[in-house]
Amino acid sequence: MNVAAFFDIDGTLLPPPSLERQFRRFVRWRGELGVRQQFRSLGHFLAAVWHDPIAATHGNKVHYAGARLTTMQAWISFLRRHPPPFHSQALDRVAWHAQQGHRIVLVSGTIQPLAHLVAELLRTRLSALTEAPVHLDVLAAELEVRNGHFTGSLVGPAICGAQKASAIEAYAVARSLNLAESFAYGNSILDGWMLSRVGRATAVNPSFLLAWLARRCNWPVVRWSDTAGARRNTASVLQTNPANMV
Repeated sequence: MNVAAFFDIDGTLLPPPSLERQFRRFVRWRGELGVRQQFRSLGHFLAAVWHDPIAATHGNKVHYAGARLTTMQAWISFLRRHPPPFHSQALDRVAWHAQQGHRIVLVSGTIQPLAHLVAELLRTRLSALTEAPVHLDVLAAELEVRNGHFTGSLVGPAICGAQKASAIEAYAVARSLNLAESFAYGNSILDGWMLSRVGRATAVNPSFLLAWLARRCNWPVVRWSDTAGARRNTASVLQTNPANMV
């Protein structure tokens, strides 16, 4: 079938705080996000915010400069032991798409290792909900790595705002998908570009601005909040005992 369902991750499939925000907290706890990186990140923001506010915020990964790849690996290992809670309504919706034979595509401004982990955890959760084969792909930002350390630069553009629309358009062309028959789910006004490129858009737990846009575009609005049975939020584990992270 030439139909896909595109899902934002943070705030759509998963409740806040975002996985990347929690990862930054971990990097800081490991002593790899110091004052120098924070000042560099602020300088990058101030230099870019006037002509490209999205790149200045969501595309700004300068604070990761010097962080070790092994730190990301430790964080991924922690998340496998303490999986973040999916909205149960989101799991039901993804399972429904799998049963229809639709491709499931995670489209996120978060960095690739975190997005791929969500895909891994999602496959595990879906195995209990449906026997249908799951075709699941990831479109996310890639952090540059040199000599085992992050440089703070992205390989390619940040997958955010208008770039989300460009990413799903390129994905659709490569796989001969029909975007007019495809679905998309997002929670932020920055997901508006992606939602506007498909024929079946849904605003999930929308921000004020996305709710306004959804009304103008006649997109359905849904509230996903049930995370019953999920493990403790990873941020709570970190606050309780950072030693659990290693």
